[in-house]
Amino acid sequence: MRRISKINTALACLGLLAASLSGLPAYCQSGVDLGQGDLIRQLREAGNVMKEYGSTHDHYPNTTDEMDSCLKNLYSKVNMTDPDTTVQVSSNGKYRTFYQFAMAIDPSYKSVPIVNGVPQVPSSMNMPANTIVIMSDGADEIAGWAAGIDGKPISVDQGKGPMYFYNKLTTKEKN
Repeated sequence: MRRISKINTALACLGLLAASLSGLPAYCQSGVDLGQGDLIRQLREAGNVMKEYGSTHDHYPNTTDEMDSCLKNLYSKVNMTDPDTTVQVSSNGKYRTFYQFAMAIDPSYKSVPIVNGVPQVPSSMNMPANTIVIMSDGADEIAGWAAGIDGKPISVDQGKGPMYFYNKLTTKEKN
């Protein structure tokens, strides 16, 4: 009986591996993306990379060239590998996109309401699944969130708010 259980576990793992190698997302029966744990890790790491960017540049990206360079750096650091040199940063509306990252400069994001310390990302925000979205004011504030399988910001606390990062450069970091 125990041997059958180990075989079933191994077959399930092989099935998930095959699904992930096929390039298609793997889903469990409840419709939750099994890669969401990695997406949360990527979001946290992106927040760390962006904080580092701000402290070394004394501002967050505020030009197209800075966004493009930052997106490539994000990809390399978060995925721990260099990007394919044939893949270029592209535009998607106001966003610059590169692999799973999207970045925009938009000072108006500061008007997003904060409830109990959690930014309330508008329900109109919609991005491709598994995208890390980064909004900069072009100066000293940045916020980011990750799009789940429905394109909306992922929420890990039963809908109490989106999983996000936020950083504001302090005067000390700017000097």
